[in-house]
Amino acid sequence: MDCVKIGGKVWDVIVTELSENFTILYSENTGRTMSAGARMSLDPLGTFIGHKFTVKRKPGKEEEFDSFFDFISKPRFSGIPVQIVHGQTNISYDAYISNGERQLARIDENSGKVYWDSMSINIVPMEAQVLP
Repeated sequence: MDCVKIGGKVWDVIVTELSENFTILYSENTGRTMSAGARMSLDPLGTFIGHKFTVKRKPGKEEEFDSFFDFISKPRFSGIPVQIVHGQTNISYDAYISNGERQLARIDENSGKVYWDSMSINIVPMEAQVLP
């Protein structure tokens, strides 16, 4: 099972960390009542299951690593298809990349070639996967 597929492609990188998160969003109708005890009244919109993962460059695959960075850092008007591990299977959704970063390993003094070490990416679903 491939644990991360982005943009319909399993990129030739090494996934070193993967975390799953969720956000439950509520409508503006959510709030405290004015009755005794001020009980909370909830109006959930849904649960958004997102992910953060870190990848490392495979030796000799510097161009693939750069292409992956270029692909995920490009601004878009629509989501990127994502298939990623969830529980004991995968979850598929359209996502946007909220942010990411990569760390430099070294620059070869002789050739000037740049070697990146790792990259971390946060992906957020475009719509709720779990509805009330």
